[in-house]
Amino acid sequence: MRKQELAELLKTYQEYLDESRSSLLHHPQLSLYFDDVIRYLSMTLHEERICFYSCLNDSISETPIDKYYFYQDTWTARKIFEICPRRVVDVGSTALLVGIVSQFVPTISVGVRPLSISLPDLTCMHASITDLPFEDSTVELLSSMCVIEHVGLGRYGDELDTQGSLKAFMEVSRIIRQDGHFLFSVPLSHTPLCLVCSHGKKRIGR
Repeated sequence: MRKQELAELLKTYQEYLDESRSSLLHHPQLSLYFDDVIRYLSMTLHEERICFYSCLNDSISETPIDKYYFYQDTWTARKIFEICPRRVVDVGSTALLVGIVSQFVPTISVGVRPLSISLPDLTCMHASITDLPFEDSTVELLSSMCVIEHVGLGRYGDELDTQGSLKAFMEVSRIIRQDGHFLFSVPLSHTPLCLVCSHGKKRIGR
């Protein structure tokens, strides 16, 4: 790309940011981004087809990670591989967890917001943890990570129910085999918390 073309592209992009009053104009990394674009296009064998998509928050010293989900999901996967069930039923856990587990054991993912994905040995269905589509004492292993505490709050489109969590435990007890396994997690704290209820708009003190 010739320098003249580059200068015109950068000018057009700058004008677009000005006209749209983009918040990027005040970002401390924006000038560095422009410098990188210029330096990259001055290198040999650079890609000719470029677009200005400014990713300005990625140059940090550590990879960002939600440690809560990281540790709970890796723990769950390890337990499943140790138990070696013939089938896993999961209710509401992360898509990444059920996707990985399904590569090793047939998995049924159940949720009030069913996953819109397709993988071999992964079946996704719509149902609530308070009304699961399984016969009594038929499920060998059920996992439900960071789900039980949300049941009945209406946050994900489920019905408001003050006994939601209790009903969820009762339903799990109904379908789990006598020699089966139930893997679940809930947050624990020694300090008072606030529950976010009904579409995340109303806070209820606890």
